[in-house]
Amino acid sequence: MLFQVQGPPFKPLIGDFASFHKYLKSDSPLDYVRDNVAKYGKVFITLFGPFPRVNLVDADAIQQVCVSKNKSFHKSDVFHRIMFPITGAIRSA
Repeated sequence: MLFQVQGPPFKPLIGDFASFHKYLKSDSPLDYVRDNVAKYGKVFITLFGPFPRVNLVDADAIQQVCVSKNKSFHKSDVFHRIMFPITGAIRSA
C-alpha cells in the first residue's frame, strides 16, 4: 500500500505541540487523535517539536508495523533519548 500521509501544517521547532497542549489542558488528549483522524485519515503525521511522528489508527497498518514487517520499522533515536525518560516506556531494540 503506497499513499501520501497528511497531517497538520508544519511549524518549525514547535511542531504541533501547541495544539496538543490545548487538548492536554482540557483533559481530553484522545480528542487530539480523534480530531486528526477526522481531518487526515487513520494514518497521519504530526510533529512532536521538530520531530515527525507517524500515527497509526488503522488496524491493518498497525499489524504491518508490529507483526508482518516489524523488522522494517524502528523507533528513532529521539524516542530513546527523549521520550523514554519522559514516559518511562519500555525500551525495545
